[in-house]
Amino acid sequence: MQKKTSLFRRVVTYLIGKPGDYSLEHRFFLASCIVASLAGIMATIINLSLQLQPTLIIISAVISIVYFYFYIYSLKRKKYKALIIPYIFISLLTLSYAWFINAGSSGPVSYVLILASIVYIVLTRGANRVIAVSVVFITITLLFVWEYLHPEIIIQYSDVNSKFFDIYFTALFSLGLIAFIVSYIMNIYHDEREMVIKQRDQIIKQNEEIKTAEMQLIHQKDHLEETVKKRTKELEETNIQLIKAKEKAEESDRLKTAFLSNM
Repeated sequence: MQKKTSLFRRVVTYLIGKPGDYSLEHRFFLASCIVASLAGIMATIINLSLQLQPTLIIISAVISIVYFYFYIYSLKRKKYKALIIPYIFISLLTLSYAWFINAGSSGPVSYVLILASIVYIVLTRGANRVIAVSVVFITITLLFVWEYLHPEIIIQYSDVNSKFFDIYFTALFSLGLIAFIVSYIMNIYHDEREMVIKQRDQIIKQNEEIKTAEMQLIHQKDHLEETVKKRTKELEETNIQLIKAKEKAEESDRLKTAFLSNM
């Protein structure tokens, strides 16, 4: 019976491909590009509805387009490693700029930076992961220090309602994004686990076939040895009979010769 696939899995498979088509890291990069592009669209809508800074609206729209381009390029070319550094650099640069024009530590950018660091951790590995986390840590530290030393450069909200709804919608979106990341990782884990189980079953089946073939070879070898022994014994008996027949013939010839000599 064929296992029924959930709607979420079908959508994810359609957008980022199957495990056999792309690696785990590549698929997550594709997913992060989609999420970043959607985040840009959502931020643009929120900023427009709250009538925030026009520059912030333009940046969020441009970010959405850039990350959508990363997604299309990586999906078609099946390459992603060269895009990781631009991905991190652009997102950090954008969030740093948004820090100053979107209320600094009083706004939602600090939460988004923490969320972005989670994405960086999953995208990178080894020394690159350490570098990415360190860069995020340094960026957050510099932003807080700069705001502490020069609070006048931070553009605050025009009213309390704008601050409330901006942080509220950003918190909801961040929560949804975390849920998506966790669900995605769990689905990837189950997909990889199913692939490992299938490969294990194939290996077990191949081992059983090899063992069966070995048993057949051993049986054929034993049968061949028995046949050779039997044929060897028959040849030995035949040789003995030939020797006896030869001796009888020689004896008969000798007796014949002696008889003729006596005659």
